Amino acid sequence: MNPGLGIGVLIAGAVVVTLALLLLRLIIRGQSAPYIEPVSQVNPNRQIKEAIIVIQPGGRVEYLSPSARVFFNLREDEPYDLERLARYVRPSDDFIDLCVTPGVKRVSIGGKPAELASYEVPGSYPRILLSIRGRETSTASDAGDESANEILQVVTDFSQGVAA
Repeated sequence: MNPGLGIGVLIAGAVVVTLALLLLRLIIRGQSAPYIEPVSQVNPNRQIKEAIIVIQPGGRVEYLSPSARVFFNLREDEPYDLERLARYVRPSDDFIDLCVTPGVKRVSIGGKPAELASYEVPGSYPRILLSIRGRETSTASDAGDESANEILQVVTDFSQGVAA
């Protein structure tokens, strides 16, 4: 038996196994579990209608809820990515920061004041869950919150006027 032939078969076998593993990895990574709208634990008959964005590591938007699409003026079939969503938010740096680290910030989305809260979802690939609450759905419990909302509205109106 020729020793060169044995080495060639060994190398060919290693290449085939490596290609098979890479192909399997791409197939598994491309599949993601279908997202099911969350159901309230207190009242199981009521679905939660809060605007939710789920962001994978690296900034890929995994899920955008129908109510979040309303905030960003996106149709149901319209594609989305993090950069496109950030264009609607002012200040967009705050939005990007919340997509990377957990926190709470007040911003303007499409000229409307909103409160963003992000949470880290643990798992083999940790994700960021971003919750959006508009001014009409967030509760202002004291005069401090109301004045902060009014200030945010004034700043939003001013920035829209400058942009126009």
